[in-house]
Amino acid sequence: MELLSAHQNAEVPAPSQLNPAIPDDIEQIILKCMAKSPSDRFQNANELKEALDHCSFANQWGTKEGAIWWRENHAHSSSSIERKAQESADDWGAATIAMTDEM
Repeated sequence: MELLSAHQNAEVPAPSQLNPAIPDDIEQIILKCMAKSPSDRFQNANELKEALDHCSFANQWGTKEGAIWWRENHAHSSSSIERKAQESADDWGAATIAMTDEM
C-alpha cells in the first residue's frame, strides 16, 4: 500500500538529479510526461512532438541516430529481459517437475 501511495502522491524526482547533463528543456518535457494529473500532461502525440521539435537537441538527432541508439541500448535490455524470463521459466518448470514427482 505504501508503494501505491507513493506512486500516486510523491513528486517525480527531476531527471537532472540522476544525470546533471540533461538539458533543462528536455527535463521539462520528461516531467510533463510524468505529471500526476492527466490535464498537466501533453494531451496528444502531436503536442509532445511539437515540444520535442523545439528542444535544444532537436537538430542533433534524426531517425538514423535514434535507430542506432535503440539497437545499441535495446539489444542489451532485451537480451537481459529475455534471459530473466528464461530463468523464471526454468525455475517454474523445475518446480512443476518436482511437484509432479512428489505426486
